[in-house]
Amino acid sequence: MDASTVDSKQQLLDNDEIIGIAAMNTGGEYSAEQVKASLVAESHNESLPATLIRNGNTIFVIYRDKSQPYYGFFRALNADSPDNYVNNSLMFLTAAKSMGFTLLVTEFDDPTLLNLFKIIGRNPPGPNMGYRAYEMDDGSYQVIIDMGIHNKRRLKSHTKKRKKR
Repeated sequence: MDASTVDSKQQLLDNDEIIGIAAMNTGGEYSAEQVKASLVAESHNESLPATLIRNGNTIFVIYRDKSQPYYGFFRALNADSPDNYVNNSLMFLTAAKSMGFTLLVTEFDDPTLLNLFKIIGRNPPGPNMGYRAYEMDDGSYQVIIDMGIHNKRRLKSHTKKRKKR
């Protein structure tokens, strides 16, 4: 996490502040204005609408796969402290499970985010939850989270190489 995170137990940021800090912390490839415009467009996209879930100083963006409605793709815009980010993520997973998701996928470039999944994997918010992490050929990472609902076997929590599709 970057030093510019703000502990939500001390100060709750507004959505624009979260977006600004998250945009800066992810390397500044996109400006806060571009990220905000993207979120507005994504949440109003009729073919694949995004649902925004906020907890603390973290905004989670989740998309439901129309062809497989129990599957989703998500990303997080975080401006919270590392400990709170873990707790926010646990609450997000619980919310996603209650929304009927059985499998979630996320992709990111920062390898330190794998630590978040390792922490969650040691104490998942639900029975039989697990994850599998892949390092893609381009150096990015993909994590698949099994929500533990309909699957009889738990995904092992580990990282392995996978080709980018």
